[in-house]
Amino acid sequence: MAKSSVYFKIALILTLVAVILHAVGFSTPNWIILSYEGAIGHRTGLWQSCMDLLGVAVCEESAFKGQGWFIVVQVLGTLGLACIVISLLISIALLLSVDSSGLVKANRGISSIGGSFIGIGITIFVIKALSDLSGLAVHIGYSYWLSFASMIDLCIVSVLLLCDKRQRGVQ
Repeated sequence: MAKSSVYFKIALILTLVAVILHAVGFSTPNWIILSYEGAIGHRTGLWQSCMDLLGVAVCEESAFKGQGWFIVVQVLGTLGLACIVISLLISIALLLSVDSSGLVKANRGISSIGGSFIGIGITIFVIKALSDLSGLAVHIGYSYWLSFASMIDLCIVSVLLLCDKRQRGVQ
């Protein structure tokens, strides 16, 4: 544990934050919010859509289910989450004195790939969803922004892991 750099320790904490942010954003139905006459009427996420009827949330499968672009977004979000969970586990192993240059390299790569999957997925989502719903009162919801924040977080993690690489002297 003493061999771990400050860069690595901060990257580990930020990876945990990225997992939490993306897991919440990925699973909640607030990526796109449609408003009717100023009131929230319909919320859609990657897995379900919900409507508030008389104060009760009624949820069903996502409004975009079955569309090719939407399936791609779901797959990219899932792969991104899997990558950052794996990166978190590798980081914990490295912190607990598992000394392997192969794991260090894998951690950098998996973290970057996870962030790329999330970034591509959220970009496709916002472009396609907003174009499909053009003309309606649509807002991007907190679930989308949580996944966006996890992608930005993972960019910072990538930089920190590169700084850690230089400090460790690992190729």
